[in-house]
Amino acid sequence: MKSIILIVLDGLGDRPGYELKNRTPLQAAFRPNLNWIASHGINGIMHPISPGIRCGSDTSHMSLLGYDPKIYYPGRGPFEALGLGMNINPGDLAFRANFATNINGKITDRRAGRENRGNDALASAISIDMGDYKFRVKSGVEHRAALVVSGPDLSDRITDSDPHKEGLPPERIRSLDPSADRTAEVINAYLDRAREVLSNHEVNRERAKNGKLPGNELLIRSPGKVPDIPSFLEKNHMRGACVVGSPWLKGLCSLLRMDVFDVPGATGTVGSNYRGKIEKAVQLTESHDFILVNIKATDVAGHDGNYLLKREVIEEIDKGLEPLRTIGERTVLCITGDHSTPCSFRDHSGDPVPIVFYTEGVMNDGVQFFDEFSSSFGALRITSYNVMDILMQLAGRSEKFGS
Repeated sequence: MKSIILIVLDGLGDRPGYELKNRTPLQAAFRPNLNWIASHGINGIMHPISPGIRCGSDTSHMSLLGYDPKIYYPGRGPFEALGLGMNINPGDLAFRANFATNINGKITDRRAGRENRGNDALASAISIDMGDYKFRVKSGVEHRAALVVSGPDLSDRITDSDPHKEGLPPERIRSLDPSADRTAEVINAYLDRAREVLSNHEVNRERAKNGKLPGNELLIRSPGKVPDIPSFLEKNHMRGACVVGSPWLKGLCSLLRMDVFDVPGATGTVGSNYRGKIEKAVQLTESHDFILVNIKATDVAGHDGNYLLKREVIEEIDKGLEPLRTIGERTVLCITGDHSTPCSFRDHSGDPVPIVFYTEGVMNDGVQFFDEFSSSFGALRITSYNVMDILMQLAGRSEKFGS
């Protein structure tokens, strides 16, 4: 049996842009290693979840790992909190959070300039107790954070405070079920108090003095509780590992009881140690059956609407993929995206993404280039739910269906 490496280039897919002479960043990039793998593998297009669905990275990754998010997805909050090393007890409510900029009651930047310096102090200042409820905040990468609430009778049947675009005030938390009325009331009272603390905090006063955006609002979304979910070993009968930078994905992998590995310089954003991640994944094939690698930078460039940066990121990632050319005898490799993040849209779209499977002896379909259009001439038309089955049969790990 062979080991498996699944490399997910976050937000990889895109649409043609004027800045790149009507090409996608992937088409325009110099990508000799991706093209070599495509020319030696079997290619196609993959619809994350199903055609036309605008999925999140969390639901897409769950389906890629063999878990149906319609059954197991708890909301992203628990993943974010677990990935930051926060403890979540039964009954606790976890949220994904951003430090944002609130000017005169409206959100002018949902990411507070992507500033991270000082966020630990901000998080500590709003980690408080209010009556029977305890609120803990921890800072993550750039502007990101997580909030965990402990207390009686908490419900995840509530809305977000994040308006999801600039120019609007933060939303009031609303209950989606009468049983969640008390939870909504408690969270709203906390967010009002947090806003007061953040607005007067010395970190934000110093940022304003230096012409930087203050992180004076905590926007929360994706509430959830930790689900009852089988481990990756129980579900797929493989010892799993992940080499990822994003805290939420570390949280998901921890929840699935996969081994989580850090790589020096792997930041979960642009300028990460791409080659280091790949080298670590290759090394882990000696001790693990399945290794997940996520590279976030492509998604960051897509959300920023920066075609040129996304092309540059793809070229830097491609340089780091060179060690993969020699692993075909003992390993099955898959490279794809978890969704498309077109620069023209600046958000996740429902477009399919290119995918390639490579190992020694795999059927080659004649595709020579790895990009959205070339891959569409390949042999495969699949969804993310099919990926694990294909990987396992190529690795000699699947069971026969029938006699």
